[in-house]
Amino acid sequence: YDANEAILNGEFDPDDDDDDEDDYLAKFRAKRRQQMEADRSKNIFGRIRRIPGADYVTEITESSDGHWVVAVLVEQGDEGSDALIRIMEKTCVTHADVKFVSMIATEAIAKFPRKQLPCVLVYHNKLMVKQTTGLEAWGGKHLSTDTVDKALQEMGVIASEEQEEDEDASMRSSKYYSKMNA
Repeated sequence: YDANEAILNGEFDPDDDDDDEDDYLAKFRAKRRQQMEADRSKNIFGRIRRIPGADYVTEITESSDGHWVVAVLVEQGDEGSDALIRIMEKTCVTHADVKFVSMIATEAIAKFPRKQLPCVLVYHNKLMVKQTTGLEAWGGKHLSTDTVDKALQEMGVIASEEQEEDEDASMRSSKYYSKMNA
């Protein structure tokens, strides 16, 4: 078999395999660009903002349309409130697709009982989906970024590492990935 003769006769195209790979790479790059753009558009928060009680509806309820909003009602000088805010300040940096806000509890709700502090309200699609009072739901005396992340995962606010790994595995098992590594 003479490959040069086959090429001259139009029976063999040495670039055939390359075309499949080029098509795959072009599709992969386009999909990756879309994913990066989607990630960029989601990562718009990344900090905890202090808001006045008068902005509750706008900043929490209405802005939860299409986003998760975690609102921490606090009182300055309250030990539990201060501890949770310190942890949330770290947590929100790694979950910039979630809006974190804090507000003085009595500004949001007149005569808010101090014994209910800190109070966390979790909103999504203009609905409150979870309310916690105190630190127990967030790790209690073992409060840390890990316990806060775990609580947010259980509420469905952020994806767990297992969910992210499943998504990565799904992408790797695509027929194109299998073909490329065959």
